[in-house]
Amino acid sequence: MRAELICVGTELLLGQIVNTNAQFISQKLAEIGIDVYFHTVVGDNIKRIQQAITIAKTRADVLIFSGGLGPTEDDLTKDAIADYLQIPLIEHTASAEKIIRFFQKRNIEMPENNLKQATIFQHAEPFANPNGLAVGCGLKIEKHIYLVFPGPPSEMQTMLVQEGIPYLLKIKEDHCLIFSKILRFFGYGESKIVNDIQDIIAQQDEVTIAPLLDDGEVTLRLTTKTNTKAEAENQFAPIQTRILMVLKNYYIGEGNMRLPERLLHFLCENHWTIGSAESFTGGQFLAELIKLSGASKVVKGGLITYTNEMKQKLLGVSDETLRTFGAVSAACAREMAFGVAKNLGVHIAVSFTGVAGPNQSEEKKIGTIFIGYLIHGETYEQSLYLSGTREAIQKQAVLHACAFIYRCLKNDFQAKKG
Repeated sequence: MRAELICVGTELLLGQIVNTNAQFISQKLAEIGIDVYFHTVVGDNIKRIQQAITIAKTRADVLIFSGGLGPTEDDLTKDAIADYLQIPLIEHTASAEKIIRFFQKRNIEMPENNLKQATIFQHAEPFANPNGLAVGCGLKIEKHIYLVFPGPPSEMQTMLVQEGIPYLLKIKEDHCLIFSKILRFFGYGESKIVNDIQDIIAQQDEVTIAPLLDDGEVTLRLTTKTNTKAEAENQFAPIQTRILMVLKNYYIGEGNMRLPERLLHFLCENHWTIGSAESFTGGQFLAELIKLSGASKVVKGGLITYTNEMKQKLLGVSDETLRTFGAVSAACAREMAFGVAKNLGVHIAVSFTGVAGPNQSEEKKIGTIFIGYLIHGETYEQSLYLSGTREAIQKQAVLHACAFIYRCLKNDFQAKKG
């Protein structure tokens, strides 16, 4: 079964709002094994909506509409579909009564056009709207299925999950579902990963492999259609094993959890505290952790020591280190990490010093980065040479630190457990 989404609203074309409905609907359809090959956005115009229907019918079994169900003159979705299919719109009694009660409770005179929101196609199945007034509906005519949802995401999402998906499952001929597994990697480029597992990708059959760059991390999405999750896992297992044999040094884990969240989750699970000293990153490492729920359990604090004076005064970096090696050096990063651990008393201390641009510093090239770590009493240093804009270098450095700490803690934890 193939679906096409037709999102209606001139405001979408003007860029006044983001079309999050398309993303949500596609995700939910994928979960029940319905493929979405096209997204269409059309303005509030009957002729153009009908043109979109004509095209969609040639390439989809299910046409899903969102938007244009309100009470105003430019809410034309139902009118356009009804006219196209040559079927009448009828008033859904329960929805009309709900709208009338809404205005009565507020002692507001109801404009008659509000009852427009209570109409559905003749012989259609109504979709209740617990979060709004506009009723949705589903209708099957010959080989095509038409589903209509309101535009506001809070209304559309609830209606789709509670009404639309069950409706589709009732009339869906096959019972296969789509299952996916996401493998996350860091420290290796997307093109390099694809090149290294090209033979595995070339042999994909029941399981498809899709690489994607996700905010600095590379993901491989494994996808298959089966009747049960257990069947899907049996198909994923040998493919995943082959992939990890090649890319195990860059593997972070499964799922949608990004590196900062994954690190924080692991810290919280083990009650390990963390603090930072940041120079060129200006507090971005700590900010990535603090914006996540649960950060207060493990994040003790941090220091932004942008100048040499502050590195000395607040972290105890020595004159000799700065004279001999400079602020942008492994030695400085190491002493900064020691200073954090001493001042904050944390299990994990991390420090950042480097050159993010736009100019060189201490005759060191842009992208020269040093990160210092003190993890459960053990010291580590990381030297990086990153490229990109100032902002990109800062972001990459933060992710590298998250990955280093997470891998270090995870490996040590597993070794002790084993």
